[in-house]
Amino acid sequence: MPESHGFTAWVTIEDTKTPEFDVRRSDSTVTCWIPSEVGKKFSINWSNLSVPGITGGRVLVDGNNCDGQILARKQRPTSTFMNGINETTTSVRPFVFRSLDMTEDDADPDSIPDQDLGSIVLEIWKVEKNGAGPSTWANMPAPAPKKIQERSKKAVTQQIGFCDSVDRPPVKVIPCKWKERIATFSFKYRPLELLRANGIAPPLRDKGKRKASPVHECIISDNEDSDTEEARMLEVSPPNPYGPMHRC
Repeated sequence: MPESHGFTAWVTIEDTKTPEFDVRRSDSTVTCWIPSEVGKKFSINWSNLSVPGITGGRVLVDGNNCDGQILARKQRPTSTFMNGINETTTSVRPFVFRSLDMTEDDADPDSIPDQDLGSIVLEIWKVEKNGAGPSTWANMPAPAPKKIQERSKKAVTQQIGFCDSVDRPPVKVIPCKWKERIATFSFKYRPLELLRANGIAPPLRDKGKRKASPVHECIISDNEDSDTEEARMLEVSPPNPYGPMHRC
């Protein structure tokens, strides 16, 4: 799994960890490719391995800011995840890979440049609790499916959508300040066939050849039942680099 500055992150699709291909590191940013499949739900997971204090993870999908969650426990390692946009404190709209709609109309207001598509980004920040006291949090609607101009389609064929709302255990809402970015994980998603065609993922082996030995990966586990509930707090005060918060 990609690691950077005391954190590790990974994506699971239908509760199965995805493989990462062509992992590259530059300063505090880690970039890799993962296979995606239309109709499959996914989640972004991360673990604080050694960094002290309170940290937060901010998730952006296809350039859309989807809010964040806080890791506040003192225990290390400690982990959390986001499996969708937080519609309310007791409901979530799960992430899902969906087909990309095309348009030939340059003036279509729903069209977007393709450079904003095909990425799942997790930013890790140092966080401080804000002493302003209890805060209110209002849900924001998920963005509508976008379109891309036919002539600029290139290799992007999918986008991230949001399923119907589902219930989940209540989460805490706290006022906080996002102080300093620690690390960024960027997962570029494409269909597996496309990754193979571009030499990013290994090609299929012939059936007659000997199978490669399985890759054994280190899995970070946190068995305390209370960890996830306590760690998953919604942030309500975004850092200034993005200006006003636009929850997905």
